[in-house]
Amino acid sequence: MKKKSALTALIALSLFAAQAEEKTLSFAAGLSSGIPVYGSGEITALNKTMSDSGYCIRIGASAVASLNLNSCVSFFAGSDINADFNWTGEENSNHLDYSFFGGIKIYPFPAGFNLGLAYLTGCRSDFYCTAGTKENSSSSWGNGIRIHAEYNFARGSKGRNAPALGLYWHTVPRGNYCTDNTFSAYFLINF
Repeated sequence: MKKKSALTALIALSLFAAQAEEKTLSFAAGLSSGIPVYGSGEITALNKTMSDSGYCIRIGASAVASLNLNSCVSFFAGSDINADFNWTGEENSNHLDYSFFGGIKIYPFPAGFNLGLAYLTGCRSDFYCTAGTKENSSSSWGNGIRIHAEYNFARGSKGRNAPALGLYWHTVPRGNYCTDNTFSAYFLINF
């Protein structure tokens, strides 16, 4: 059964890729999931306690606009939002990381593989409810970087609505000598 599902998914992805097309100005949006590494020891300890005895969901969304100048270089701007939900019983520790970025993509090969580097600004909001504490707070806005490796099936093809698959790492200082890092895998659909 798993082989049939994997084969069906591979065929669907191939059909998307066969009909792909990238315009001079393109847009993409999709979902992501990853691993946040918080600079705050308090958050890390609380989340570890929750995930060891409870539940954890990490999901995100991304939207990107690209200006495709030629076959080798694109400029892009977009936004990522990552949600980290941890809970056990009636206690929870939830975090929302949102960021905006702009940068450059380099296509080193004729196909859709690209590497990107972007300036990023972002903030994190925390929502706790434990036995002794209930708190809602936001970090300072920080300026950081976002680096990605991606394969865009729309590059050099002739259709529309092709996927892009990739990985990114972003690092953002949050103030008080702590820096958050996020490692994420994403799936975008080009419009």
